[in-house]
Amino acid sequence: MTMSAHILLILERLNERKNRLLLTAQVGLPDKQFEAYRKILLDELGRNGFEKDLEEVLAQHVERSGTGRNIYAGKGVP
Repeated sequence: MTMSAHILLILERLNERKNRLLLTAQVGLPDKQFEAYRKILLDELGRNGFEKDLEEVLAQHVERSGTGRNIYAGKGVP
């Protein structure tokens, strides 16, 4: 499984949780408060918040650790 496939799976699970949080808030908050809460939640956990942070961290990890291939595998390796 590629790193981008992992990101997609994580974001899918995150979106499920965001939807549950938003539904719960919508039930208990007046419309104006809900809209403010929704904006904050999506700012923090959405594309410009946690999702962006996650992609940056995973990109740094891949950059540091390379492709994951064993560079020593091959003929003549003890």
